[in-house]
Amino acid sequence: MPKVILRLAEPGELAEIREAVAAGDAARAGDLILSLTEDDSSPQMRYTAQNALCVLHTRLAAFDAAEAACQAAIAIRPEVWMAHNSLATAYLQKGEYDAAAAAYARAADLAPSGAPAEIVAHNQALLAERRAATADRGDG
Repeated sequence: MPKVILRLAEPGELAEIREAVAAGDAARAGDLILSLTEDDSSPQMRYTAQNALCVLHTRLAAFDAAEAACQAAIAIRPEVWMAHNSLATAYLQKGEYDAAAAAYARAADLAPSGAPAEIVAHNQALLAERRAATADRGDG
């Protein structure tokens, strides 16, 4: 008989993953991400793991891997704003501003009011600043 899994909030493992990413410990972050689905292979956990991989790969400037992980998360739960925001951030860091703008717009459409909407708006402002700086330098 399958084990019952209850999740009342964000998986506690995400805090550990965030700490490992912030500390630059990619190997530990990767191991923690992969362990997310060992006991719980629900769509929510698979989505969470793929979005976390996207963030990790973006941090490591592995943009193709980041995009693939974000697209996998979006395929699992297309209605959730966070993976669209993560994908946009990967595009932003890669310098693909049009793709970033489109993904941030989708995230903004899906984000609930409050902190999620504020996060996306903040990131859209960063994109605008980056575009302006690129235009000023003549790079864009």
